[in-house]
Amino acid sequence: RTFGTAGTAAVLRRLTAVWISHAHADHHLGLPTLLAAVERARTPPALPLGARHATPPLLVIGPHAIGRWLERYQALLPPARRLRVAFAHNEAVNNPRCTERHWLLRQSGLGLASLRSVRVLHCPDAWGIVLDGKAGWRLVYSGDTRPCSALAAAGAGATLLIHEATFSAEQSAMALRKRHSSTSEALGVAAAMGAYRTVLTHLSARYESEASAAWASSSSIVAYDGLTLNLADLPRCTAAAPPIERFFKAVAAREATAAAAESARLAARSVSIETSLEVQRWLEGVVATVVRTAAGGPG
Repeated sequence: RTFGTAGTAAVLRRLTAVWISHAHADHHLGLPTLLAAVERARTPPALPLGARHATPPLLVIGPHAIGRWLERYQALLPPARRLRVAFAHNEAVNNPRCTERHWLLRQSGLGLASLRSVRVLHCPDAWGIVLDGKAGWRLVYSGDTRPCSALAAAGAGATLLIHEATFSAEQSAMALRKRHSSTSEALGVAAAMGAYRTVLTHLSARYESEASAAWASSSSIVAYDGLTLNLADLPRCTAAAPPIERFFKAVAAREATAAAAESARLAARSVSIETSLEVQRWLEGVVATVVRTAAGGPG
């Protein structure tokens, strides 16, 4: 929807790597579709199926379970349809001798000066990442996690922190049980890290009031579907928060009105059905009375 068909194909052709934080389904189920789409975008229509561009394999960085899944998925495909994919574990790319790390920093064209995967507090083999650009920026993504001091230390001075905030501040006990972060905990990590700007993501739509409070922050905004954020826009991005908040409140109000109208329609339909049933029962009673009277004769 954002780029259109041709624009999406161009973006897919430029895609260099996919980084997956952990093996929970909501973070990787779209991977097969994405890999297939990249393969189609990289294969000119004039070439037969299975033809390859002279481009490096798409690098997938993730936990061990994702690597095993990729091996099994590739084994199910005919040789001509197998995807050009390379895999590296999150921790492996921290090794200066890692081939994939060297390629990312020296040959990928991403402009990276360094990258570091950081083990976080969610499920086994769960990771956050710290990316440093040659231009001087630092980008930190938390993945799913409890507030993590190791990530705060590794990402100190971040230009942009993207941190999960699954639960509201009032749901901190639930966040603890589910090994997620609340909005206030995520903002606490941002403060400890000294992040210039923070985007709260993985945020449940149930917590609109908490999201509204976050909009008012001078250094944080709440992610939404389709959000595109350029690092050059960070100084003024929080100024856009109030009108965006008003927009989503208006959307929520329209949805609430539509839901109320639908509820009213269903209630009216239920009343209509019940009335019809009552009329039907009354008619059946009248018919039964007439039949009994007729069976008794003129009397």
